[in-house]
Amino acid sequence: MATPTTEKFVIAECAGLSNAALARAARRTRPPSIDDERSIWERRHLGLQWNLDESELCFDGCVSGAEGKIFESSVRERVDRMPENPETGMFDPYPARVADGLIEMAATSGAPGSSNVQVTVFADVENIGRCFGDRRCE
Repeated sequence: MATPTTEKFVIAECAGLSNAALARAARRTRPPSIDDERSIWERRHLGLQWNLDESELCFDGCVSGAEGKIFESSVRERVDRMPENPETGMFDPYPARVADGLIEMAATSGAPGSSNVQVTVFADVENIGRCFGDRRCE
């Protein structure tokens, strides 16, 4: 980003910037080449790994910046619409809401032929009985 003649100016400009802002400034001064873009595209991946009893799925992956922006904006749009947790009256931690936003995005994609969303509700029998006029469910 700097040359011998611009070094003092660049240091002064960058001194108060965050790492993300510095990265953006560096990309503006040296945009990626076609080879860089191709390399990013070729490295795209998504790994899915279930635990042994399939009660939890872990995933990890990378996509290019353009696809990443689409993905990020779609997930964050859903996160921004989420209300507080009704049990606590507070927002769940942001990373948990991002996970919820991803699942909502996948469940409501509206793609033709996509399967219906399944919702599982856990409740004890006493509460269900109160909801249905104290009749017991069997």
